[in-house]
Amino acid sequence: MGLAYREAETTRAFTTTRAMRVNAVPVGLSYGRGNGAFWWGLSLHGDAKGDFQSASAALRWEDGPWRVAIAAEAVRQTGRPVRWNTKLGARWRRGRMAVGLTAFGPRASGNADALALDVT
Repeated sequence: MGLAYREAETTRAFTTTRAMRVNAVPVGLSYGRGNGAFWWGLSLHGDAKGDFQSASAALRWEDGPWRVAIAAEAVRQTGRPVRWNTKLGARWRRGRMAVGLTAFGPRASGNADALALDVT
């Protein structure tokens, strides 16, 4: 099993990992819109079995070699208060080289905060 699969609750949306881990069937809608350097998106999802509901928002800005993105996901599970997953990342690319730094706050998924650095 690879690291990406093991750490999915830290780096992915709650809705995504519930589908991966417990065969949840998320239903809902998403909407995104871009305008020049900016893109934003919203989504609302729920498990068809009624176990959870989620609402998320994301914003991305790109200019030249830079990309900055932020996302927040509010999750309500049966019998639990609303909890949040958050992400903030920046990436710089020049030719074939890229450097990225991302902070994760996966509280809704029950994991500790994490910081990821990648160089390609």
